[in-house]
Amino acid sequence: MLKNIGNILERRKKDILRTEDKTGQIKKSLQDFMKNQFGNSLAGLSFRINYDPKKNSLTITNESKVLANELTLLLADIHNQLKRDGIVVGSILIR
Repeated sequence: MLKNIGNILERRKKDILRTEDKTGQIKKSLQDFMKNQFGNSLAGLSFRINYDPKKNSLTITNESKVLANELTLLLADIHNQLKRDGIVVGSILIR
């Protein structure tokens, strides 16, 4: 029984590390995209990136409605950037 619990914990640990690695890749890819698209005009604006591995969805949350609208218009470009970086996401939500 203890061996089974050890295997379960080890598998869970690997899943968490894989998720953290993918989240880091997504954040780096999106930061590069934002920098290329908007340059230094994003100074002072913050946005939060959340990746849900169970739903395979990406949520981008920010305080500025203008930035959210701009990102919505660039949704296809964001998807293409992620695809170029080898990241496949089922859905992208921008709030």
